[in-house]
Amino acid sequence: MLKKTILYLLFFVFSAGMNITQAQCKDSNGVFKCCEMFDDNSVAYLNNFSLKLKKRKTTTDDNGKSWDIFLMQGTKYRFALCSYSGLDKIEMILYEKEKGDSIPIATTFKGGKDKTYFDYSCKKSNLYGVTIRFKKSDTVGEKICAIGLLGFVGKVK
Repeated sequence: MLKKTILYLLFFVFSAGMNITQAQCKDSNGVFKCCEMFDDNSVAYLNNFSLKLKKRKTTTDDNGKSWDIFLMQGTKYRFALCSYSGLDKIEMILYEKEKGDSIPIATTFKGGKDKTYFDYSCKKSNLYGVTIRFKKSDTVGEKICAIGLLGFVGKVK
């Protein structure tokens, strides 16, 4: 019974991922390639955030996209970012949503260096936001095609 349940779960995850990526980015296997960051078997795939923005014509055009997620206290998560044009122009930001304010908690761009992922140990169950955007808000003439992943690392005390 357990094997059957796992098989159905894997089928669902992979088939859902294939449909999302084909509609979002150039590479139909984008989520699978990005999931290679989770190949150490200690991280379980939970969700993806696919983004494709057309070229920005002015600085007032969209500078990325945000998603709301609920994270559970005592859980360690991994947020990974893949981009077809590299990470030098974009970043993924995790922030806490309280009373309408956006308080940044973690990012893939830290200390002047690009990272492909960051881990976050959730200290309280709450609604959080994930954003994928251009690092510089005045970037014009660029487009974004990126995939962000959310993974379960484990429970923390």
